[in-house]
Order: sequence, then structure tokens, then C-alpha cells
Amino acid sequence: MSCTCRHNENVQDSMDDKVENVHKVGPFDVEDWCYRGEGAANIVLAYKGSDPFLVGKVLRIRKKSVDKQLVDKSKVICQPGKPILSEDEQKLWQNWPSVAEARSFESLLQAYARDVMGPLLGPELVDPGIIVYMSTEFLEKIACIVEHERPLSRRAESEIDSHSNSALLISDHSVFCLVGGPQRNIKTSFLSIAVEIKPKCGFLPNSDLIVAENFIKKIVPRYTMHQTLKHYEGKVKRLSQYSPLDLFSEDLERINQAVHHLFSVPQNNLRLFVGGTVIDTSTSDLDHEGVKWQVLNAALQGCMLHDDGIQPVEVLKELVSQSLHKTDVLKNLLAAQKLDIVDIEGSIHAYRKLSSREAMDSSHGRELSEDECKNFEFPDGMSLLQCIELVRNYLIAATAKDCSLMLTFQQVLDNEPENMDVKYHKIIFSSKAKHPFLLKVNFLDLDLKPLTKMHHYYQIDQKIVKAYLATLQTDIDQEGYSESFVISQDGQQA
Repeated sequence: MSCTCRHNENVQDSMDDKVENVHKVGPFDVEDWCYRGEGAANIVLAYKGSDPFLVGKVLRIRKKSVDKQLVDKSKVICQPGKPILSEDEQKLWQNWPSVAEARSFESLLQAYARDVMGPLLGPELVDPGIIVYMSTEFLEKIACIVEHERPLSRRAESEIDSHSNSALLISDHSVFCLVGGPQRNIKTSFLSIAVEIKPKCGFLPNSDLIVAENFIKKIVPRYTMHQTLKHYEGKVKRLSQYSPLDLFSEDLERINQAVHHLFSVPQNNLRLFVGGTVIDTSTSDLDHEGVKWQVLNAALQGCMLHDDGIQPVEVLKELVSQSLHKTDVLKNLLAAQKLDIVDIEGSIHAYRKLSSREAMDSSHGRELSEDECKNFEFPDGMSLLQCIELVRNYLIAATAKDCSLMLTFQQVLDNEPENMDVKYHKIIFSSKAKHPFLLKVNFLDLDLKPLTKMHHYYQIDQKIVKAYLATLQTDIDQEGYSESFVISQDGQQA
């Protein structure tokens, strides 16, 4: 069973200069692909064959809902030869023609990651991928092969879209591909170790547009409040003590604490890979979601030489903390997150005004010129351009708040950094290990957030806040304290 894989030759003309060569590969067999994982919209398959072009690559394939009553949005809006985005979204992203004019779901993801998120996070840390085509027969076959490996919860909700016909081929960032690469002269016999982290929002909003009853948002991290809602809904059995504010603090002690909490209760915020294989870190006890330390230490044992009496996981936690502390990766991510300057409670007003069509009505159906945009004032004083910018920046920030960060390590036997050819990677040392490690960093899951989900984002935000306040009030009632005692006027917990 095989299919032909090639670059997308029909991406809009504005992207032609982005594609260096049309590289055709194929046919390749479904047996050469294995299940790696999945998110809400895509399934990821890892390549295990011998094709030089595909070695060290993963395939990101689109999913669809199994509920027949739900309409597949991509099929409704993606017409041959026409942009996949709606007219409103095209106007929102018109400063990035490769995004606004994208003709397929994959070309949209590729352009957004490369042209919007890349400059913000660092182009070298963002892999936009290569668009490849495949047959319906291939997708149906691969769906059958991986189905039994998928989590039951995912199987109940979604399946591979066998009619998508295209996917993104990206590098497998959980491993080092050293064969013929820039690190070919480095001595190593150890498997790679990768830690995938979802950092989440690293700052507290301070917008004047946050209503008074939601003042708690300015005190308590969104992640902490969301944990309360997830616990109430039964989605998590144990509350995580992880705080994104600690991770983004640039203070090594606080970063150490954040990393420890991530490892202790991973949930879906931390995944580990050894040699490209996912390590199951959760316990089978439904009442406890702590990490399987014995399993993890056993998996890491052959990946490093460490000091006597030291557990491998302690080395790994130190490597993660040092990597985040010594690089600017979180600083750049935080700057992208902070593009959301008015919080969803402010952005939703801008979105509603854009959706009111007042601007289009005033221009009699034609697109407003830049001068007209500047002169057009909405009732509350926000101009059309300001509304567009607020909503667009909110969506960019939402991507930054929901993306993943992959830190990949591989111990090397040479202790002299000057002897290593490490043009594309960094060298990092652990006080608990006998030799240094190669480090590479990459951002994952940099998907464009749909404009049509703005109301959904607002509703989720309000639901999270209400759930946390309700739990807080219950605790206050049980302890017999007044709310003013627990939270003082300046927002500090008493």
C-alpha cells in the first residue's frame, strides 16, 4: 500500500518564492508510519522506514468529527481556487497575503506558522513543514492501522479525514537526526530525550476592560483557575500546582519549582520521549495522576551517564530548567502572548463591532481605504483599524498561549564544546551528569485560531472565572471567613 508524496505545486502565486524546489517523493508504504499522538485537530504519525527524505520526519494529518450532524468547516469554506478563509478573516490577515490567500488548510497552517509566528518566536525555532499529497486509499488504510493506538476519548470524538488529500510533513523534533547533518562529527551513543511542554499563559492581565466582578483574573493565573473547572468537570483527578508565572519568571529557583510541578502532575502539559518514543508517565490509579517515577527513571537509564546516587529524572529536570533559564525562548513567547493587551473581555467588544457590519454599511459594500478607516469611529471611540488590530493580536496571542515547546537533549561524550560542530544546536551542562548534552528547541502547534470562535473563547473565559470564584466562596464559607479577609483591596491574598 503506497502513495505519492510531493510538495504542494498549487499554492498561491504569492508563496512561490517561499518554496525552493518541488521535491517529489514516493511511493511510500503505510507500514512505514506509526502513531505518535494527536491534538484536537490533527493526528501525528512518525516515520520508521528508510527513505532518506522521510527519515526524521512526522506527518500531521487532519481529523474530522465522527458526529455526522457536525459540519466539517473546511469542506464548506474550502473551494477549489478560492481562499480557505472567510472574507472577514481575509481582511483581518490582509497584511500577510500568504495567510489571507491560502487555498488549502495545510497551506494556511504553513503560512501562518512561517510568516506570522516565525518572526515573533524566532524563525529557526518554527518549522512550517512541507505540504504533501496522498490518496484517499492511503488515508483509509493508515486510519485502520493506528485506530487501536488512539485514546478512547479521541476515538469517540474524531477520526482521520480520508478526503483531506494533503498533510504537513515536518521534522521529528523529539530526536536528533545526525546522519549526514551538521553534528556528524560529534561522538554520542545515547538515545535522545525530548520534553514537550505546554507553558500556557505566563502573565496576569491588567486590562481596565475586565469587569469588576472578574477582578480575580488580575490576581490568579488563568491556568490555576482552569484547573478548578477541570477538576469540577472530572477531567482531572488531581490539581496541578504548576504555575506558568513561575516558569516565565526568569528566576531559576521559581523555574525549578515550575518544572518540578510539571513532572509531578503532567496532565496534558508535559510529554516525554526517549529515542522518539512516547513514555507513559501517568499512573493507572484513577485517583492519582502523579508521575510513574520508576518507569521514567528506567526509561532514562540508558540515555545518559550520571553521578552515582542520582536518579536520571533529576538530571532531566535540571536540564529543562537550565535550558529555559539560559535561552530567550520563553522571553520571546511571553512577548507574543502579551500582544493581548485588553484581555478577551476587551477583544470581544472589538470583535462584536467588526461583526456589526457598520463599517461595511458605511462604505456601501466596498472596502474602506486606509484614510477612511482612520476617520471611521465606533460608538465607544475605537476606530475600525483599532478593532482589527485588537482582534488580530488577540488571536496571535491565543496561539502563543496554547502552543507547545519541545526541548530535545542528547548526551555527548566530548566534554570540550570547542571540539564540537554545533552550528545549529546549543551545548548544556548538568551538575549531576558526567558529560554535556546537545540541546535543540522548537515550537509546535502554532495553529491559527479561527475568528468565528471569539465568542467561544469569551464564554470559556467566563466559565473558568465563575467556577473558580464559586470554589473560592465555598472555601470561604467553610472556613467562616469573609471574602474581604481572603482578598484585600489591593488584590493580594491575605
